[in-house]
Amino acid sequence: MGIKKYLIASIVLLAIFTGYIYTLELGDYAINIPYIKKTFTLPILIWIILPAISLLIATVVHMMYYGFKNYLNTRSIQKDSENLLSLINKQLLGEKSNLNFKLNGFKTIGDIISQLNMKISDSNFSTTNIKISKTAENIINIKAGKYVSDRDLKLSNDNPLMENNIKNRIDIDNNVALEIIKKPDSYTKDVIKYAFIEVTKTKSMTTIKKILDNITLDLDMLQALVKKDSETHDEFSLENNKLIKLIDKVDVSNNDLIKIAKNYKESMSPEQLMKLFEDLTTNNEKLMESYLYVLAEYQMIDDMREILVNSQTNEFLIYKAYLDLRDAGKHYSLDNLL
Repeated sequence: MGIKKYLIASIVLLAIFTGYIYTLELGDYAINIPYIKKTFTLPILIWIILPAISLLIATVVHMMYYGFKNYLNTRSIQKDSENLLSLINKQLLGEKSNLNFKLNGFKTIGDIISQLNMKISDSNFSTTNIKISKTAENIINIKAGKYVSDRDLKLSNDNPLMENNIKNRIDIDNNVALEIIKKPDSYTKDVIKYAFIEVTKTKSMTTIKKILDNITLDLDMLQALVKKDSETHDEFSLENNKLIKLIDKVDVSNNDLIKIAKNYKESMSPEQLMKLFEDLTTNNEKLMESYLYVLAEYQMIDDMREILVNSQTNEFLIYKAYLDLRDAGKHYSLDNLL
């Protein structure tokens, strides 16, 4: 029974009870209180009704107290339920959460969910929760290679899902890649790398040269740049000094440089390619093996001997063997020996 109905029923019952007692005309009754030396004389009707009224008031206060307590508990359950759904939504999006739960049961569930790796694996995923349903739809679309508007996704650019979404956008519109590279501080290294490699596939060397100072290349990016430069080698290609600066900033091995040499072999003149690798080894003697490879490709035997004679006994053994075989009249491709 609601407190309002209880109060009305109690008042009606009290009124009926009071009316009945009043018809009995029971007279007055005096109570002597010795501690304060006073005597209270009241109609018997009052002495009977006062306890009933007091009990009614106490009952109503009791019901209001627990009713309010139950209201707060219900609100906590509702709020924690909303936070739990928000936590699930954030977990699906790969976002960190600082949501707080008031009730211990929800705290436990929240702690467990926050440690789970939640993924949408079924394209038919559905739920009555509009927010999670929209999130699931966006995730499914991104996995399918579609681009979801930033306004709909509302994620930071360093979020893994957002990174994938940006890559989808690059695939759909390669002009976006160029815009991303112009603002490298706004995106992750992985996105910048993806955008740069796309730029090397779709833009001219004239355009690429303008953006090189905006970014720092890694090995994959350097190789993509070299591949592009070697395929379209003309007056707009990279000069040796620019190439050296770019290579010096990347942790390259001799094998990496040999791949670069193979790329440029068809597009650079022998003189330019040998000069490039000579200058590279001047800056870093650990890359001397790649220079020996280039010299061998152009049969610069005397230059190779000069380097090998001044080397340690256990250095450049393949190249020493290559010269020994050549001196013995046996000619092998250096690629077969490497």
